[in-house]
Order: sequence, then structure tokens, then C-alpha cells
Amino acid sequence: MIDRPVVELKDLFHHAGINADAVLGPAPLPGARIVVGSRQLAAIALRYGVAWFPGDSDQSVSIERPGSPIGHDRIVAAVSRALRQAGAAGHLAINLEGEQLPMVPPNSRPDISIDQMVFDRNTGAFRAIAHIAAPRMDTVTTTIGGVAKPETQRVIATHDLTRGDILNDSDVRLTWVAQDDDRHDAIRTLSRVIGMQVSQSILKGMPLSRRMIADPILVARGATVSLAVDMPGLEVTAQGVALAAGGSGHVIPVINPSSHEIVQAVVDGPDHAHVLPGSMPTRGDNANPYYDLAGRQP
Repeated sequence: MIDRPVVELKDLFHHAGINADAVLGPAPLPGARIVVGSRQLAAIALRYGVAWFPGDSDQSVSIERPGSPIGHDRIVAAVSRALRQAGAAGHLAINLEGEQLPMVPPNSRPDISIDQMVFDRNTGAFRAIAHIAAPRMDTVTTTIGGVAKPETQRVIATHDLTRGDILNDSDVRLTWVAQDDDRHDAIRTLSRVIGMQVSQSILKGMPLSRRMIADPILVARGATVSLAVDMPGLEVTAQGVALAAGGSGHVIPVINPSSHEIVQAVVDGPDHAHVLPGSMPTRGDNANPYYDLAGRQP
């Protein structure tokens, strides 16, 4: 096992003698290996005066060089810069084709330069030449290609969400998604969803849309509601039963279980509402449908 760009005589023989540091040739690339067979070993030993003979067995030496993959983020960053110089705009999702990129020496930070970039703006397909240089290795030149698609920012779920969940910072995050998946009702800011209630099941990683969330329900249908009635110089509190569910600011019908009269009340807290000013009590068979202050139907 060696970690340098050349093979030396001492890499093949334990007792290489005075020529131990003689350079025999280039080392394998990081992550690769070469095998020196018995006949070649004998020729090298004869040339450098090493007391070694193959004997009857077919012996060989395998020279390996440790290597680490080029970080995906590093190659994508280099390609992204080259694509922008070629006319690509905005944030891009870059998918590289399956070409095998060379490895680099462990713990090294390769320098990656891209040239001869060819980019099709209609399909997003690109092809270019990458030059990869790192300490203790010769620069490697290879062809790379793939597809670059525009992306847009979306709020996505960080884990599976269930209907009724109230969203907090740990439930969602802002990320980039393919513009092909963009929607007119997409949510692009975290402040739009924090504190909202999930209205349908949402899988981890799914982008959120406005139809998936709603104002949190503060009063459930059939719940006992504390009603505040504001009168000049007087505030009266009564109990009622909600005939519909509602969130903050929603107007719901609330029935008095004793008189069976119904009033329209504005939800202003958990199981709490205040009677809509000017609302006249009605009997149960004349109840108004549930609505909110913006006139939205449930």
C-alpha cells in the first residue's frame, strides 16, 4: 500500500539495497492497484542488483493506493459555476450521469475546473471536460455530463404529518425542488405554515400547498363553549354548545342547551367565543350555516 504518485524499488522488495529509492514508474491512481508479475519482478531485480529469484512458484506483488471519492457537492458546485457561465440561470438541480469519476488521495481537497461546457437550454442536458487536481496525484481529465433542471424554493415536511397536527419549526423546512413540481398554490415561506393545522396526511419530503393546511381548530363541533356577551357597561358569560367547528376569527353557531336558542359567535380562543354584535338569537330550526368573518364556507 503506497500513498504517492510513483512506485519505488522498495515497494516491490523488502531488501532492495542501495537502490531502494529508485523510481520505477507511475503509481496507480488513488483507489486503484497494479500487479507486478513474476517475470517482471525478476527483470527489475536483475537490473537493480536485488538478490531475488522467482523460484518455481509464480509470485507477484500487488501495489494499491488508498483513495477517497470526490465529494458530490464539490463536483456539482464546479459544474454549476460552469453552467452559469454557459447561460444557465437561477438555482439548478444537477444530476450527473453514471461516468466513474476518479478518486483522490484521502483527506485531500481536489481542485476541479470545468471547460468546453455544452449546454442545451431546452432539455437541460450538458456535457463538459473536468480537470481534477489534488496533492500527490497527477491531474486527471475526464468527460462529465448530465441534466440540469431549474428549481424553486418550497416548504416541505421533515417527517410524516397527520391530519390535525399543528405545525412547528421541527415539522417543516425550506428547500429547493424541481420547478416541474411547482404549483400555483405552493407555499414558499415558513412563516406561512408555522402554527397552522394539517388538513390531510402529508408524507415526509412532500412539498406543502395551501390546500394541505388550515387555521387551527380552536372549537370542535359539539364542544362546550364559554360565550362572552358584551353589553354597554356589562360583560356576561354563558355556556353553549358549538354546532360547528371553527378556528380563530371564524363565526360559528352556538346553541343554548336550555333555551335551544342559537347565536352567532366569533371564535377567539380554545373553546371560547364572543357573541357577534347585533346577532339575534334564533330557534334551532332557523340556524345559519357556519361561516367565518371572511365569508369562507367550511
